[in-house]
Parts: sequence; C-alpha cells; structure tokens
Amino acid sequence: MARCRDSRKIRVTRAARWLLAAAALLALAGCGTTTIRGVMHYQFDPRALERPLLYPPAPEVPRYMYVGELLGEQNFVKDDGPARQGLQGVWHFLVGTFEATSARVVLQRPQGGAVDENGRIYVTDISRHAVFVFDEKEGELQVWEAAFGVKKFVSPVGVAPASNGEVLVADADLGVVVRLDRRGNPIGVIGRGLLKRPTGLARDRKSGAIYVSDTHAHDVKVFNDEGQLIGLIGDRGEGSVALNFPTHLAFVNNELYVTDTMNSRIQVFTADGIPVRRFGQRGLYVGNMVRPKGV
Repeated sequence: MARCRDSRKIRVTRAARWLLAAAALLALAGCGTTTIRGVMHYQFDPRALERPLLYPPAPEVPRYMYVGELLGEQNFVKDDGPARQGLQGVWHFLVGTFEATSARVVLQRPQGGAVDENGRIYVTDISRHAVFVFDEKEGELQVWEAAFGVKKFVSPVGVAPASNGEVLVADADLGVVVRLDRRGNPIGVIGRGLLKRPTGLARDRKSGAIYVSDTHAHDVKVFNDEGQLIGLIGDRGEGSVALNFPTHLAFVNNELYVTDTMNSRIQVFTADGIPVRRFGQRGLYVGNMVRPKGV
C-alpha cells in the first residue's frame, strides 16, 4: 500500500511538472515570433506571359507593370518544408498536434504597408492581429504579434520604418503607436492617452517627425522622434483644411498626403501642416471617390 501511495505521488508530481512546463511554454509562446525561411519569390512571373500586364494599356504610355503578389509563406521556396521558430512550434511538437493545429502563414486582411531602406516589406494584418515582414535579402518571413507588455496587436493598421532600424505600428484598438526593434521586439509606445483611434502612419526621415492619422479625432497628430506631441493638422469639417475620418497617410517629397476618407478626397499638406492642394470628390464617375483608404 505504501508503494502504491508513493507511486501515485510520483505520478502526480511528474504530471504537475509537465503541466507547469506546458504552461510556461504556452506563456512564452505567446511572445514568440513565427519565422519561415527560404528563398523569397513572387507568385507571378511576367516573363511567362506573352503580353505583360501593363497600366494604362495601349495606346497610352504604360507607367506600371504587374510583377507579382505577396501572400505569405508560399512566397518562400523551402528545402525541407516550413521552418517555424518559436516555442509554439515546440509545444505542438511535444503534444503531437503540430500538423492538426498549424495553419498556413498567409495574409488575411492586410491594411497598411511600408518598405524600409534595406528592402524589407512590412504589412499589417488586422485579421491575423500581426505584422508580416517579408525580407528578401535574408530569405525570411516573420510574423510579429507582440505589442507591449503582455499585450498583443489587436487592430494594426499603419506601419512605417523609423530610425536605427526600428518600426512603428499604429494599432487602432489599442490606441497607441507601438515602437519595435528590427526583430519585432516591443521597446515602447507613443501617444498613450492622446490618440483615440490611430490608423494611418507616416514619418519624415529628414526631421524625424511622426504623423499619425487619428480617425475618430478627425485630425493628424504630429510627434517628434522621442514620442512627444508637437503639432496637430486639421479638425472636423468639409472645408479646405478640415478632415472627416482621415485614415491612411504617405510622406513624399516633403509633403504629407492624407486620405480624407469621409470627405472623399486626398489632401496634401506641407511638413508643417499648411494645405497645398487636394484632389478627388464624392461621385461615381472616373476621377471621383467614395471612401478612399490607402494612399
């Protein structure tokens, strides 16, 4: 009888250890980064077509040629199947559920995109609650989920490269701009308590100014590289300097392009917020817009 009780105690102790180990793995896995390695390729080869896809078509002078699409892990040719890193893969391997539970790493509802000076392509996915990082030079696809502390991304929309290889991500539901290092590790937030629903994101590399489209505040908030609020652009309305649910942003040639979504137009400002021009209006004809988003 004594041996029986001791045996039960040993079995319980071992079970407890396994449960603790499993809990630790799961807790750490939530902070892991999914990584797929291989040779990156696009899902479309224009050389395989007799006639490449050009826009606008003849007789107009073409300005764009379609060269491919980014989907996810299928953009990487792998020698031995998906190489998934992180403790999530370890856990599934230990309990024997890897094949049954691992879904393909693919984009579902991409929202915003950006390219850094090294050619890495960042795509936010509001359905996957993550940022996809396509790195052609390194032959890697990474999926970043961690936002700050124990928080994961909820509704990542805007994304922009920052200084020192850092990356900025605007999460509409978390109400902040998350600052990440080049490997996707959270290192801080911007706009906590100041932003209502941040969506679009752009950065002036020369000055370091960070522009955040605050959709529910109907303005664009400007922060410096240290994350301090230094300016506001626009307020709600339909006038020449007003905004109505602004969303995506772009900063090009010292000008800020703002998607003025519910005013059905694009507004252009100087880096200091002075209106320069605008184009588009509500309608159903060529050149009209309904609810523009990306720019």
